[in-house]
Amino acid sequence: MKKVLIILMAIALLASGCTGQEAQADENSAKTVKVMTLESATENLTLDYYGVVTMEKVNKVAFKSSGTIETVSVEIGDYVEAGTVLASLDTTELELALDMAGAQVNAADAQYEKAQNGAAPEDIEKAALNVTKAQDAYDYSVTNFARAEELYADEIISQSDYESAQLEVNVRASDLKQAEEVYNQAVNGTRYEDLDALSAQAAQAEANYALKKTAVDEAVLVAPISGYVLDVLYEPGEIIAAGYPVVVVGSSEKMVKVGVSAKDLDQIKPGMTAEIEANDSVSTATVAYISDMPDSTTHTFEVGLSVSGDAFSTGDVVTAKFIVDEVTGIWVPLTAIVSGTTDYVFINRDGVAEKTDISFEKVVGTQVLATNLEDNSQLIVDGIKNLYPGDSLNVIE
Repeated sequence: MKKVLIILMAIALLASGCTGQEAQADENSAKTVKVMTLESATENLTLDYYGVVTMEKVNKVAFKSSGTIETVSVEIGDYVEAGTVLASLDTTELELALDMAGAQVNAADAQYEKAQNGAAPEDIEKAALNVTKAQDAYDYSVTNFARAEELYADEIISQSDYESAQLEVNVRASDLKQAEEVYNQAVNGTRYEDLDALSAQAAQAEANYALKKTAVDEAVLVAPISGYVLDVLYEPGEIIAAGYPVVVVGSSEKMVKVGVSAKDLDQIKPGMTAEIEANDSVSTATVAYISDMPDSTTHTFEVGLSVSGDAFSTGDVVTAKFIVDEVTGIWVPLTAIVSGTTDYVFINRDGVAEKTDISFEKVVGTQVLATNLEDNSQLIVDGIKNLYPGDSLNVIE
């Protein structure tokens, strides 16, 4: 009996040892994987393009008048606020022209005022005296001519003397008429058409003065925008013609310029949002304008995006992602998809790998929108290289 008990105990020990080895073997054969729990999420549907960061505005600032540059107050690289003085012209000749124009205004105004007020009493008296003198001279010439006619008829004077006496009558008659007109004008005042002419002369003089004054004022060149000085093209002492740029100023605001294909252009509208990515930096931008004409070389349409902040520098090449829609659903990383006769993924189903064919509608970045996977499924995302359906899993969260 004792011998039988010993044999049974030995068999039990052997059986126990075999069961432990099998459990250890099963644990060692489980595949180690990482999983993610699938949840419905909303992702932006984007159109992705490369673009270049530029300055939003570049102004070539010029004088409106020609002249000699007196001062240049900035250097390349300086930051300037709008209204900062950049350069100035020598205004000696401009101020002299302004003084002359001012004198012309005073003279024209005085003439108009004099005509409007009428002649002074002393001027009327003087005009009347001139009429009297002219009348006396005319009467005297008429008397002389009458005598000359008698003498000529008696052949006492020559025909030349006779004609001279007749000419004197005509001259004195003309002087009398002119004196009478001056007197009448002094008494009755200036005619309306003469007043209009004098008024126009005064207005012309004032316009000329305003032009000269503007030239003096614009002899100081100021920054039209806030930004950085990109170039200084002239130095003090140099003569410059009107309209030639002196200083180039670029705005501190950034603009991303992108060439968009015709097929995508209808999906992009002014004011819509885009994401700008480069150098591990992401910023939000807004579509500022869309060109009406395609580029003659690339046949793409230029789209300008306003972007704020200092994340990007002028000249950076960036990725512009135009957000054209939002899509909600189950999103699966591309790295979790296995390509074969059909595309499929592995799902952790109670510690066992389950192969599941995947159907998807859209690809956004590195994700696809799956149409046949359920919320809360555990998608295997790492360790799928040597994984087979039915493999036991050692799951790492």
